[in-house]
Amino acid sequence: MAKKKVTQKKTVKKKINQKSVKKSVKRSSPKSVSIAIQTPLKNRLDPFGFAYTLGILNSVAVLILGIFGYFGYCLNAVEIISHFSLTFSISAMGIIGGVAEAGICGMLAGLLFALLYNKLA
Repeated sequence: MAKKKVTQKKTVKKKINQKSVKKSVKRSSPKSVSIAIQTPLKNRLDPFGFAYTLGILNSVAVLILGIFGYFGYCLNAVEIISHFSLTFSISAMGIIGGVAEAGICGMLAGLLFALLYNKLA
């Protein structure tokens, strides 16, 4: 009689192990999961994204400098910028022209830099 009880306990343990294995398989393999492994690419810059970013940053910097210059602050920096810019001056139209010119120059410089970076890197 003792041997029969031992065999019955072993079969119960086997059934429990099979059920837990089936549950873990169901949980670990969902139907809607797809994994795509990509190889690492070289570091590249988006030329137009970099151009727009640099154009906006240049425009904002010239706008802030123009506003400070209009109220009498940073006059040395305003003088330096007015030598490099064709349209920048301490007036409302001069500030607007300087902001537009800085945006265009920044976009061109950013585009050229990103293209050269992508070509050489």
